[in-house]
Amino acid sequence: MSTLVNETAKLASRGKLTYRGAVDAWECDQMGHMNIQFYAQRFDLSEQVGLDDAWQSVGNDLLVREKLGPLRERLTFHSELRAGAPIEITMSAFEPVDPGIFRVRHALTRTEDGFLAATADIDYEVYEQRPQEAPGRATQPSVLVDKSHVGLRHCGRSSILDGDVQNARLRRQKLVAMLNHASCHAGLERGRQRDLGGRLIVGSATLDMEIALHGPVLAGMLLDVKSLLTRKTGKLVDARHIIIDAETDAFLYSVAVTHVFFDVCTRKAIEIPESMTSVIA
Repeated sequence: MSTLVNETAKLASRGKLTYRGAVDAWECDQMGHMNIQFYAQRFDLSEQVGLDDAWQSVGNDLLVREKLGPLRERLTFHSELRAGAPIEITMSAFEPVDPGIFRVRHALTRTEDGFLAATADIDYEVYEQRPQEAPGRATQPSVLVDKSHVGLRHCGRSSILDGDVQNARLRRQKLVAMLNHASCHAGLERGRQRDLGGRLIVGSATLDMEIALHGPVLAGMLLDVKSLLTRKTGKLVDARHIIIDAETDAFLYSVAVTHVFFDVCTRKAIEIPESMTSVIA
């Protein structure tokens, strides 16, 4: 196993504290809780701290040669976070199931009671290339999506800036923000309902997100998101997304997201609203 992987595993084996902070009011959405793009941002920060510590331990020469590149990841959202909540993230390592893959969990909790808010389970590959090059290992799509885009609607377009990428991958905050907006264009917004006074009475929440990377993303690219909403089971809606290079049609990401609608007063899940039937495949 690589020296960098060994060093990261050593740091994470005891459960390394990688982030401690709080939820800002401006990070909360119309449902009154922290938007998932900011959960993703905290995981970006946690990853940077954990891997930076490992790189410092192995030295600058290895830092130039070896990189840990995320291939697949699953973000799971366990509970809501409100403005002002103190939060922290601990990084821990799993036993490897593949000699070429290193698996890490980032666990986001409320500091005051240790209640689990979200987890990011990430599979990394170690590769010896420059950071702006693609990893060597190809990944299979995490969702069943026809690359000819059959059934998918054009639901997003975004130019990529320097701050949106790291090591030829989208930062999680940028990726999740793009997917949030694409889901609204795909029709998820139709399920949210308000009373005559404009107060939200039916909201939606994201339960989990499975992400697979298929190609490098660089600053200056123009990316398209193509999406499809499908009924999963009972009260759950799946959003399936692919992200492609708008100029070359190169396949860059596949993502599966599970959503649920809920009664804002009771905070309990409800059946998929009838207003969604026209946009669910």
